[in-house]
Amino acid sequence: MEFKRRELRVKVYGEEYSLTFPTVKQSQDYAAKVKEMKESEATEALLDFVDNLGLPKDVSENMESEHLSTLIEALVPNKKK
Repeated sequence: MEFKRRELRVKVYGEEYSLTFPTVKQSQDYAAKVKEMKESEATEALLDFVDNLGLPKDVSENMESEHLSTLIEALVPNKKK
């Protein structure tokens, strides 16, 4: 069995970006960070999280909320469905 890092290529308002999927450690760190935060702080942490995956913060903070939510769902699927 062989595992390779995956990339997600996205086009945001005409510009293409290549994002990596988060590692277990990145996901754990993000979850621990936002656990006790207020909503406005959590949004900032989310933008930083996505920036670390390859989407510049200045791009994500100017996206429509629904578009950003769709991107997050693609990167970190909600398995509680």
